[in-house]
This record gives sequence, structure tokens and C-alpha cells, in this order.
Amino acid sequence: MVTPLSTVPLLVQSHPPPSPESEARLIARISGIDPGNAANLFGANLRDSDLREANLKGADLRNAKGVTEKQLEEQATKLKGATMLDGSKHN
Repeated sequence: MVTPLSTVPLLVQSHPPPSPESEARLIARISGIDPGNAANLFGANLRDSDLREANLKGADLRNAKGVTEKQLEEQATKLKGATMLDGSKHN
């Protein structure tokens, strides 16, 4: 006998969204990103992130918050091809 799908209970697991602090810590650990797997940081909260030596080559940084383009250029070791905060490409 086949049980109709409407009678099968659904198991839904919800996870709270990451806090800005945990998101920043995760982003701060970015290093050695393969260009084919560039980071998608669109709209990310980068406030208080330690981006020293981060490899953001090819990353999408559009609409990222809490960081300036100058800070990115001073801290990140690689930004070539990254889409910057304003949507422009970094050389």
C-alpha cells in the first residue's frame, strides 16, 4: 500500500541566520581561494573583519557593508578581478 504524500509528516529544520559577528569571522578566514570558486560576499557585513592577507581574487563585494574600498585595498593581498562595492572591477 502506498501512503499519500499529504499524510507524510515533513521534517523541516530551520537554522537561524548567522550573526554579523560570525559572518565577519568566517569572511576574515578567507585565504587561498581558487579563482574558479571566488567568494560571493554580495551585501555581506564586513564590519570588524580582519581581512589581512585575504585572497579576494574575483570575489563579488557589491553592496558589502562596514568596509571601504580603501580598507580592502590596504588589507587584502589579492583583489584582481574582484567586483568592488560600487560594482566596478578591480584591476
